[in-house]
Amino acid sequence: MSTCKLIDRLRNGPAALALWHQSASELMVELAALSGFETLVIDNEHGPASISETLRLVRTAQGAGAQVIVRVNSHCRNEISRTLDTSVDGLIVPMVNSAAEARAVVEACRYAPVGSRGVAAAVVRASGYGTNAGYIEAANRSVLLAVQIESREAVDNIDEIICVPGIDMFFIGPSDLASSMGYIGQLSAPPVVSKIEEARVKILSAGKLAGTVPRPDANAEQLIRQGYHLVVDGSDIGLYRGALQAKLANNHKTLASMASQEA
Repeated sequence: MSTCKLIDRLRNGPAALALWHQSASELMVELAALSGFETLVIDNEHGPASISETLRLVRTAQGAGAQVIVRVNSHCRNEISRTLDTSVDGLIVPMVNSAAEARAVVEACRYAPVGSRGVAAAVVRASGYGTNAGYIEAANRSVLLAVQIESREAVDNIDEIICVPGIDMFFIGPSDLASSMGYIGQLSAPPVVSKIEEARVKILSAGKLAGTVPRPDANAEQLIRQGYHLVVDGSDIGLYRGALQAKLANNHKTLASMASQEA
């Protein structure tokens, strides 16, 4: 994998295709990294990992050669701070619906003077447990901060949210956006696609990084061609489920074939 920081990779290209990890399994993240996935997103919004489990997942993935983003489960300052202290390469914060919420996220994520992140660099993994003397000075520019735009309210407020300093990426979440518009499960409904496009155009026009996930009407390749810098395509649970279902279907086919030959 590239040795440059994730945020620099995304800014300078090419775009990154990442994989969700929702199982909280160290084996799964290690296998994904060793298989060649350069960017992994540990999903603590919908996954079960505790902060101690998250630390082990981050260490395992990075040790196997991947760069790691963690999606935290809320705007909770304590959770954000503890997650950053694990030495993640990037952070995604869900459901940021206003400029005020965006500013609060920046306050929690960035050291002064940009924000007011708690300072414990002498003891946390992110600073090499105090061995990296330049960590505090570098952290604000080296750790990717993404906020999710995933509601009608967020898209309506996108102009103000984009103007909040300290945020690198705006990550569009089509599922919750569709739900907020009364189209739950209908990610390709024309009004939903229109809102997504409204947000995408404004994000890119502002010179910001854009992230998202595939939809029924737009696969990963199409999204990258539209200018997205990060597309999280697939998950460990989804891939494992698909492999199990394919294997089971093949097993049923084999048994049916044997039964017909014996009849």
